[in-house]
Amino acid sequence: MVEIQCPHCEEVVELEDNSFGLFDCPHCGDTFEYESSSSDHDSSDSGSSGLTQNQLSLAISISGLILGVLAIMVFFNALSFDTICPEEDRSTSMIDGEEFISCNSDEFLWETQTVKLLFGSCCLMVPGSFFLTILGYSMRKQHLGISNRTLGTETTPHASKTFPDSKLAAAIQASAMFFGIGISAMVAIMGAVLIGFIGFLIFVIFGQ
Repeated sequence: MVEIQCPHCEEVVELEDNSFGLFDCPHCGDTFEYESSSSDHDSSDSGSSGLTQNQLSLAISISGLILGVLAIMVFFNALSFDTICPEEDRSTSMIDGEEFISCNSDEFLWETQTVKLLFGSCCLMVPGSFFLTILGYSMRKQHLGISNRTLGTETTPHASKTFPDSKLAAAIQASAMFFGIGISAMVAIMGAVLIGFIGFLIFVIFGQ
C-alpha cells in the first residue's frame, strides 16, 4: 500500500501498489490522477504494445472496408452497358426507320468480362472484406477499468490520445465489421436466389 495526499483536501489516501489512473477521494469526493513510478513504466510498456496492436487492427479493418467498397463498385461496373456489350461487339441495325444497337459476341458466358467481374466482386472481394473486417475488430485490444479495493471505485487506465486507441477508432472498426457482414449476407442471398432460379429453369426445361 502507498499513502498519498489528496491534491484537493490534502487528506491522506491509501492506494494499492502500482496503482495508476483516476481516483475519487474518499474524504472530499473530488477526482484526482495518480501514477506511481513503477506503474508509469509498466503502463507505458503495455500501452506501446497495445497501441501497435490497435494500429494494426485498425489498418486491417480499414483495408477490409475499402475492399468492400471496391467490391460494390466492381459489381455495378460489371452490370453496366459498356461492360455487358463492349464497343467492338456492337452493331447497329435499322428497324422501321429507328436505329437499334445489338451485341454480337463469340465468347461463352463464362468468358465474358461481366462474369469475370461479378466473380471477382462476389466470390473474392466480398469474402475478403468480410474476413478483414472481422479479423481487424477481433484483434482490437480493449482497455478495461481497474478495480480499486481501497476506494471502492473503478479506475480507468490512461487512455491514449492517439487515434487508434480512441472510441472513434473502435466505432469505425465496429461499423466496418457490420459493413462486411452486411455485404456478405447480401451476396449470399443473391447467390441463393440465383441458384434457385437456375434450378427452377432446369426443372422446367428437363422436367417435362
